Amino acid sequence: MAPADSISTSKPISKKPVLNLITVQKAIKALLRWKELQKPQSLTDPQNQSDDFMYLLVTLKKIPRKDNRTAFKIPLVHPLQDSLLFKDVCLIIDDRPKSNPKFKVNVEVANKMIKNEDLPVTKVLKFSTLKSEYKAFEAKKKLYEEFDVFLVDRRVEKFLPGVLGKVFYGSKKKVPMAVNLGKCSWKEEIERGCRSVMLSLSGGTCSLVKVGKSSMERNEIFENVVKVIEEVVEVVPRKWAGVRSFHLKFTESLAMPIYPALVDGKLGVEGKKENVEGKVLEKVRSLKSVGLVDNDDEGGSRDGEERGSKELGSGKNVGKKRKDGGSIISGNKRVKNDLL
Repeated sequence: MAPADSISTSKPISKKPVLNLITVQKAIKALLRWKELQKPQSLTDPQNQSDDFMYLLVTLKKIPRKDNRTAFKIPLVHPLQDSLLFKDVCLIIDDRPKSNPKFKVNVEVANKMIKNEDLPVTKVLKFSTLKSEYKAFEAKKKLYEEFDVFLVDRRVEKFLPGVLGKVFYGSKKKVPMAVNLGKCSWKEEIERGCRSVMLSLSGGTCSLVKVGKSSMERNEIFENVVKVIEEVVEVVPRKWAGVRSFHLKFTESLAMPIYPALVDGKLGVEGKKENVEGKVLEKVRSLKSVGLVDNDDEGGSRDGEERGSKELGSGKNVGKKRKDGGSIISGNKRVKNDLL
């Protein structure tokens, strides 16, 4: 059996986009340390409190067309919630007059299904009620803060951005998760929805998607990041060819680069060569100066990142190979063991 660090030469590495797992590991480590340093400040100053979610910042090369600006459900390896017994879950049902009567659900039927299947739903909200009683900004904000998770019948999902607006689809997104209430088993659908996150493509090139929480283990966030990137690439226009970069960040933190796009064989935009590796090392040094990164994080980083890139280009894939050339995110046991 070939050793784990051996490099296969069956396919040229240079032809594949490379996501360096070592860079991802360092970014997660630095961000978690930064978040830890913010805790004393947030306790003394309530105005400085922010959410605990870590986000993947997706930057595309072109603005998606209007027909591609939709929300996509992405399953996570490790759910962001501690359990499926959420404190408050709101289910939005389709009660439009023109909806298919075969799958039409009213509040009474929904409450009966919730009770019979022991579902973690605390409130059923009709779509018509949502449109009529939550027009004001303050009403939307109150609804936003009242529930931890929002689920919605997928038949009315496309109308929600216009109804809920920036309160739900702004910087601190709480995009309702689409579920198929036409299925016989609501329990399976709702639990799958609660274990997923939403990627919402808007009228710009940048989108945010949740990948972890500060309370999670580093290896759990790492596995979520890898999984989410694979899923994001499958739904964005032109797949990897349409991706400019990936960053990781908290709401108020520095955005740490983990993937730069390759354009015309050069790093950067429009063929302009940029020293992206140097920029990453510069950020690591600056974080080291304030105690966010260990001294050994910089040492050997060039050799380690180069070795990690080669392993990624030819190792065992995390996901199954796809028809468009297969997943480029490969397994790296050494990196995963370092996270444990």
